[in-house]
Amino acid sequence: MSDYPHLFDNIGFLHRQTQLYTQRRQNSELPENYKFTVEDIATFLIADFLLVTEADLTYDHLQSTPATIWTINHNLNRNVQVRCKDLGDNNMVGEVFDDSANTITITFTTPVSGHAYLT
Repeated sequence: MSDYPHLFDNIGFLHRQTQLYTQRRQNSELPENYKFTVEDIATFLIADFLLVTEADLTYDHLQSTPATIWTINHNLNRNVQVRCKDLGDNNMVGEVFDDSANTITITFTTPVSGHAYLT
């Protein structure tokens, strides 16, 4: 499984395991030595050229004071997916609004504290 799942969301016919081939230097060489997947090449490019770091992928927000509205400045510069849990590790459901590419607001029916995990 890729560490960068959001990079493959809307590429159409390509998926993580789509196999690609490079040109063989000699016809006697086995094709297996020159094949790779889309995920292989993306992981190579990301790691070798530092295109994406862990800080670019996720944000963990701790809301220690109970509140009905959580305003979160995540600075990921994109729309995010959100998962909320209370301090007892139970899932919570809130209404999420994308205020901007770097800020979201989550509204709950009662004041709660916990974590918002953004990816």
